[in-house]
Amino acid sequence: MTDSIDTDLADRLRRHAAEARQEPAKSMLEKIIAEHSIILELRGNGHSTRQINIWLAREGIHIGEGTLRNYIPRIIAALHQARQAGIETPDDADLLRICRDLERTKAARLNAPRAVHGYSRTPPVSYPQGNTSPSPARPHTLLTIRSNHDL
Repeated sequence: MTDSIDTDLADRLRRHAAEARQEPAKSMLEKIIAEHSIILELRGNGHSTRQINIWLAREGIHIGEGTLRNYIPRIIAALHQARQAGIETPDDADLLRICRDLERTKAARLNAPRAVHGYSRTPPVSYPQGNTSPSPARPHTLLTIRSNHDL
């Protein structure tokens, strides 16, 4: 009798697992790109990113307002680049690829080593009388710091 209980339990667990199968998790950028046309339309009609963010949250897309505000120009730049490449109506995969390429290009540009003209490393400081600490030869006291004030 325990075998039938175990197989019933196994069958139920398999059914639960099959029902729980979901699509692969999408990044937030993918979710916003999927809704980019309505988001851009709403922004074009004068709605704030805060209001759009509230509406997205009501529909189950929880994103920070600042993140949404940053994604909108990236998507617009990706649409512009796609049109320059001859893709008039890019699909979501094209936009995602272009957005990520633009972000990698931006990151590489920001992290590239830069030459700073007229800058040289400060030479090591030599301290008087063989001192190895940066403390002055004479300690500062209230009298030495405020020597020009009346006591």
